[in-house]
Amino acid sequence: MPPQSSELLSTPDTVSEERHKVISLANSLSPVTGIRLFSLAKTYFHHPFHIPSSKDVKAVNDVYLEVETDQLVAMLGHNGAGKSTLINVLTGVLSPTAGYGTIAGFDIEDEMEEIRKLTGYCPQHDILWSELTAREHLRLFAWLKGVPKAQIAATIDQKLDEVSLGEVGNALVGTFSGGMKRRLSVAISGIGSPKLLILDEPTTGMDPISRRQVWWLIQKLKKDRVILLTTHSMEEADVLGDKIVVIVEGKLKCIGTSLYLKNQFGAGYRISIVTSSPSATKAIIQSALPSLQLLDESANSLVFTTQGNRDFFHLFEALEGEAVAGLEDLAGRVNDWGISHTTLEEVFMRVTGKQQGESPIE
Repeated sequence: MPPQSSELLSTPDTVSEERHKVISLANSLSPVTGIRLFSLAKTYFHHPFHIPSSKDVKAVNDVYLEVETDQLVAMLGHNGAGKSTLINVLTGVLSPTAGYGTIAGFDIEDEMEEIRKLTGYCPQHDILWSELTAREHLRLFAWLKGVPKAQIAATIDQKLDEVSLGEVGNALVGTFSGGMKRRLSVAISGIGSPKLLILDEPTTGMDPISRRQVWWLIQKLKKDRVILLTTHSMEEADVLGDKIVVIVEGKLKCIGTSLYLKNQFGAGYRISIVTSSPSATKAIIQSALPSLQLLDESANSLVFTTQGNRDFFHLFEALEGEAVAGLEDLAGRVNDWGISHTTLEEVFMRVTGKQQGESPIE
């Protein structure tokens, strides 16, 4: 017997009433042509009949998200953060435990058949058949997506060319490399001009040239569409994402443009200095500009970090040979210097609490 719980179990009537309240509140907001998620949750219950337990897993936990048309949202999160579960809810593979969501105005629980007609999906693991050619795959999905018969041949040629598979279109997929299979999966997701494109780690296993080609294709596909992309590549998220979402333990910890997240959660700017006398140079800078923090010291290289206060500019003036109190001897000691912004990887590590034993940012 499962352990008794002091919590009241949710009956169908109470669940329906709660859902009705959430829908009413969501509908009171202005309409969204893309994705709207309102307090969405997915819990894997340890016991049957949704009996609460300390062993329950909240894979998606109270998610609020809006994505408009012509936007690409890149989702970042470590393995097990809840990205794939959220995608499974949006594609109808799983039903949400609580909350409400719409895609192009259609309810993700009650109108999934309409949503599927508008959705293209590139799964994390390729769902392909080794005995079929690339053209046969595209022809099959073109038929499933309702592409007019007269347009199927031209659509297949276009999709193969977009992912640089035109020359091997008649080859069996069983002979393809992992990167070629991923490109074919991306091509299949774009069949039928979907309004929503969900790409689950689309460039995994690709060589750098193919990855750039797929990035170009994804940028092109963004027009008049909503694209939801998951990735472990910070560079990919930085290049493609109009907005970047970081998910930790099923919760959205932050959302914004790459520049906003770097300014909000990053360590500011890094100043790298190559000098023939590192000890003396370090002493001069730390004495005159105490707000600059030494981040790394190795051989003749010094790396300082700053949030961009006034000292930031004083150092530049001194490095360029201008007279700055306390820094007069600096220019002659420095052989080279440079400045860089916080990387998205550093932001991700800080937000997820994977850096220096930190807790995730609340």
